[in-house]
Amino acid sequence: IIQDAAETEALARSVESSGGVTIVPALSGLGAPYWRADARGVIAGLTHGAGRAEIVRAALESIAHQLHDLKSAFAGDGCDWNQLRIDGGMSANDWIAQDIADILDLGVKRPHDIETTGRGAAMLAAVGIGRFASLTEASAMCGHVDPFNPGMGAEIRRVRLEGWRHLVACHTRTPFRRDLIAVNGLASGRRSSPRNFAVPNKREALLGTKPSRKPTVGGKCRQLIIIALNRTVGWRPF
Repeated sequence: IIQDAAETEALARSVESSGGVTIVPALSGLGAPYWRADARGVIAGLTHGAGRAEIVRAALESIAHQLHDLKSAFAGDGCDWNQLRIDGGMSANDWIAQDIADILDLGVKRPHDIETTGRGAAMLAAVGIGRFASLTEASAMCGHVDPFNPGMGAEIRRVRLEGWRHLVACHTRTPFRRDLIAVNGLASGRRSSPRNFAVPNKREALLGTKPSRKPTVGGKCRQLIIIALNRTVGWRPF
């Protein structure tokens, strides 16, 4: 589809939307807030009208969708985000940075020098040798940032997030909850992490039988931790 990652920005801008194509990029499972190592990647909504530009745009859109899930989980735990700073090679794509700001309805900042790992090490070294008294003073080394402010309409955001959550719910066999579709955090005020359901194998899926997978040791440990947290501070997984 592409020869180089740098092509993706132009392809994403060449179409008005993904044409109904949605991608769940679970190539190594789904991480936070789903924690589904057994999940696999999915491309849905393909039609004769979907070309490489729509598929590429859908892949880029999935980045903001996943970040929105994380933001919702944080908000559900009473720790919503008020801004987001991004760095790394992928952040060089202006379209991705703007789409993140639009979907999260949140201001995004990107440093001019996107490879900040080396700069962070230099800041620590500068504090260590006494060049700066603290990391707060050393932050002057960060330089200028490029701001990206949200500009997407609420209805467009809602439709995209609803399509994403519906696909994730179907793919992971977890209940689709419309109340989790919110612009700023969770409408219900509860954590968005689904419970860890076992996924049927091919035979079980064809026969319609229930999953026979037994809980793993790790799964039992997680259950014990959740029970302990629930009894002590009233925390629930979602």
